[in-house]
Amino acid sequence: MKFSPRILGPFVGSLVGSMLCACASAPTRLEEPTRPDAEVEAYEILSLAPDPRVITDPALRRRIAATGRPWSVRHRKSGIELVLVPPGEFERGASEGDAAAQDDERPRQHVAFERGFYIGRCEVTQGQWLRVLPRNPSSFRGAENLPVEGVSWTDLHGESGFLARASGGLRLPSEAEWEYAGRAGSTGARYDALETILWCDQNSGDRTHPVGEKQPNALGLHDVLGNVAEWCEEPYAFSPGRSAPRSKTQRVLRGGSWAAVGEGCRISNRFPEWEGTRASHNGLRVVADLQSVHGGGLTVAEAEPATPADPEKTPIFSEDPRLPWALVLDVEPDPLVITSVEWRKRIAATGWPWRVRHATSGVELVLIPPGEYRRGASQGDNDAALDEKPAHRVRITQPFYLGRYEVTQDEWQRVMGANPARFTNPQHPIERISWLDARGAEGFLARAGSGLRLPSEGEWEYAARAGNANPRYGPVDEVAWHEGNCTESTQPVGLRRANDLGLHDMLGNVWEWCEDWYSDIEYLRHTAGVTDPPGPTQGRMRVLRGGSWYFQASHCRASIRVAVRPSNRAGAFGLRVALTP
Repeated sequence: MKFSPRILGPFVGSLVGSMLCACASAPTRLEEPTRPDAEVEAYEILSLAPDPRVITDPALRRRIAATGRPWSVRHRKSGIELVLVPPGEFERGASEGDAAAQDDERPRQHVAFERGFYIGRCEVTQGQWLRVLPRNPSSFRGAENLPVEGVSWTDLHGESGFLARASGGLRLPSEAEWEYAGRAGSTGARYDALETILWCDQNSGDRTHPVGEKQPNALGLHDVLGNVAEWCEEPYAFSPGRSAPRSKTQRVLRGGSWAAVGEGCRISNRFPEWEGTRASHNGLRVVADLQSVHGGGLTVAEAEPATPADPEKTPIFSEDPRLPWALVLDVEPDPLVITSVEWRKRIAATGWPWRVRHATSGVELVLIPPGEYRRGASQGDNDAALDEKPAHRVRITQPFYLGRYEVTQDEWQRVMGANPARFTNPQHPIERISWLDARGAEGFLARAGSGLRLPSEGEWEYAARAGNANPRYGPVDEVAWHEGNCTESTQPVGLRRANDLGLHDMLGNVWEWCEDWYSDIEYLRHTAGVTDPPGPTQGRMRVLRGGSWYFQASHCRASIRVAVRPSNRAGAFGLRVALTP
């Protein structure tokens, strides 16, 4: 499809789709990061501090912070997100009063971990598997965020196995690591009610389900029980922890699956299985040692080992009296996200914290410093329409905050109490919303308060380009979800490569509403340049930017502009929020 000018109204009702996928890629780099060790390149830091919406126990947040390690990281090659499990101890084996416990779950044993480790937040998905190996062994296909299954223990090991090909120190958990992380401090047979936390034969419909749909445990881990049984590393021994295994060719599966009876999906249950067995109920979850994720044990901003933190004094978040609406996540830019020294200097020069979370909605925002850029059609861009021309100089004089991601369905529902999206998943972007739904008197921005707003067109393109003069800030399939790579649906936010300001999905996934009225001759008014362009004072259409899952890759460009009636809704229309400090 090609529009000039682009008016999407006739196509609003036809945006349909059904399947999900998830994968990730490395962020764009202008220069090498300050830490040269090779292992750092294997992982991207997603969040230094635990999200209190995920890790709700303050004591557990303190324990995680006391390690001095980032809470959430992403393995770049596979796109797997891992979270930190802090050191601690627990009682392994049959839970007290568990009548369903088997003999091989006894006797109970006290186990202590002196060092923490990282573990996959979800089971490995088919999309993540295919980023490492060329063939999908799964029986239940159709969505890339379904767990991979049909894999044997042997498929995961050896030079051609998933773990070796993925590299970065990924491995299977030991039984003790699996149960320690799975329990997450709980002592019962399950960490909550069966229906709320797992897929089994009672509710699965005889198949797997997309990862992350059930309630997580206290460490933020989804599907620890049910969906697919998860391979552990060591040979099976009848008594847990026994040094002499009964068989060197039987391994252990934990957690139960979609095909298991409900009582089999218990935290201490152990399933012996021949290591070469492939079955549609067998999958995996990965772990990584601290050394593998942060070679040498250095944290992001350290050049030398830090003094151990006092867990009672370690702040999880800080507050800035100038930003009463926000929790400050990071004062200084993370050099693994903002890799350009120049951008880090410009952000620091504003005097505002780099990364914050809006307290009411939970939206994460990052600071965009003032600057200049050339707005409009990039040189040599043959896909550019007339309303993107002529290119002209724009000056942004004030810093502003912009959502690091498109607003998710979870964030929308926290504010509005309902989810209008067609492709329902809490981590997918909100869609099927109009400009009025976002901007109206009873809309999301008004209810969220604290000055949240839509970005202007000038702000949006400045932030999207992040200093890049090309139509895109990277190869289209690495930075954007479009009709050619997304299996006809929105995708979880943040899985495509970020731009040089740390912003994900500026191109693709969903179109993003801007504040401005649309005018096809707006750029003709500013051939000599413009400062803080306010946009037209009136009009009939509002502006969407960035492209979406439903449209061709050629629409995923920094300069593209489309005109839509402010009352129109579609499954490809979403938003990203801004705020002036």
